[in-house]
Amino acid sequence: MSLCKVICENPAGEQLVLEEGAAPYYLDEIVGVREIKHDIVTTSAAGASGKKVTGSKAQPRTITITLQILENYQRVSDRLYSFFQPDEDCTLYYYEDDLARKIGYRVESINIPEHGQKRVVTVVLYCGDPLFYDLAETKVTLSTWLGLIEFPLEIINPFEVAERLNDLMVEIYNASNSRLGLRVRFKASGEVRSPMIVDANRNEILRLGTDAVPIVMHAGDEIEITTGRGNKSATLISGGTRTNIINGVAYPPHWIQLEKGQNLLRYDAEEGIDALSVDIFYSNVYWGV
Repeated sequence: MSLCKVICENPAGEQLVLEEGAAPYYLDEIVGVREIKHDIVTTSAAGASGKKVTGSKAQPRTITITLQILENYQRVSDRLYSFFQPDEDCTLYYYEDDLARKIGYRVESINIPEHGQKRVVTVVLYCGDPLFYDLAETKVTLSTWLGLIEFPLEIINPFEVAERLNDLMVEIYNASNSRLGLRVRFKASGEVRSPMIVDANRNEILRLGTDAVPIVMHAGDEIEITTGRGNKSATLISGGTRTNIINGVAYPPHWIQLEKGQNLLRYDAEEGIDALSVDIFYSNVYWGV
């Protein structure tokens, strides 16, 4: 397999760069990035032949990296042992030609031979989420404030310092073969009551607060919602303090995601919509590289 580069990154932001033919680790092979396995879910009925397929779910992914140590055996071994620690949520960045993707992992095992002029090292990574992601999120702004002050400053009448850009509804195309979780960020420039995001195609609403118990944002407050698989949250950021407000999501919760193809999303609020700015973030996903 021909590849350009693999970078492993730990939670502290420390990186280990692995490249073919590059000292001191001499990347030899990486296996498990192109395969995906699914468990087929079936049911059977008494007296009926065979089984009925009711669905499937992807298995976790195992990635095996093979390295070679050709020199400085003890120093390189110590470095690998210190970097590949268990119980840490890490990220692998995969680069090949123009392709660049990332995947989360935990270290399952590392094996370094004790003897030999060429010591073949095996590092096994366990990816509970088998999907690869774009390196960076895509940002869509529905409503924001555009600063109008430029230097040298010219005073005109009327003198405006900012202009509000409104786009209450946006179309987002999901080219992936999987649903995509969202990260939605609400920002308040005044009082806002019960902000919400709406999937107009499916008439689903993810609302914060209810008529009886509203969630009220004040100037400077932010609310961030995530709707990804295994990553559903709602957080209020006010005065530098982060507060979990997931219990304030209106029932039943509709954790809106991007379905395959065209999606039509809009935002709303019970009160104060003109004081609300909204950004939506998402990342394309892939079943392999």
